[in-house]
Amino acid sequence: MMIGFWPGQNAVGKMLRVRDLTYEVVGVGVDGRIGSLYERPAPALFLPASRMEWGETILIASTRADPASVLKELAKAAGHTGDLRVYQSMTLRTLMRQALYSDWIPTVLGGALAVVGLLLAAGGLYGAVSYTTQRRVPEFGVRLAVGARPKQIAGLVIRQGALICLVGVPGGAGLFLAIYQYYGGALLRNRPLDPAALLAGAALSVAVVLAGALVPAVRAARVDPSEVLRAE
Repeated sequence: MMIGFWPGQNAVGKMLRVRDLTYEVVGVGVDGRIGSLYERPAPALFLPASRMEWGETILIASTRADPASVLKELAKAAGHTGDLRVYQSMTLRTLMRQALYSDWIPTVLGGALAVVGLLLAAGGLYGAVSYTTQRRVPEFGVRLAVGARPKQIAGLVIRQGALICLVGVPGGAGLFLAIYQYYGGALLRNRPLDPAALLAGAALSVAVVLAGALVPAVRAARVDPSEVLRAE
């Protein structure tokens, strides 16, 4: 607000006229959000309570005692003045919980859907790798018969899962960024992306893929080449 009215000047000591009343600027505050945590800072004016003809008075108190007892004492003190009436009182923790409530439900639902998606991905990957591993059992038996080690057989299966990571993780990240370009403003309220969260999601996806390939890899390493050759 100071920049808009007195650009490049010291606003302290200036006179400001509001609704036919003139006020002297005694201080300049920092930019803040008044109505919502996600709104852009807008010009705001703080007036002396004794000269306010409209609006409401907000009292903020800091205490080390029990907040509930302090709220009761403040309500009693306001009632003794005769001019003030307390119609709402709450702690800062409660106020922040109410301000973030609109984000809490989508966050919980999104987290639940993400967990379900990870479980489905892990189950689908395990089924796909298990199926391909079972199809390659004769090949693994021959490899073991000609001198391959169980660790090498397990590595073949794990590399198959790693190949899925190399294709799926960059592809999924690219798809997410493409969607964010169009819908990020509505879904995330123009908040910037968190690189740490993106890296954590990619690392978790890789862990799920490798975990899904681990059991088929161990099973492939335990193939008995003599049984496989007799079956063939």
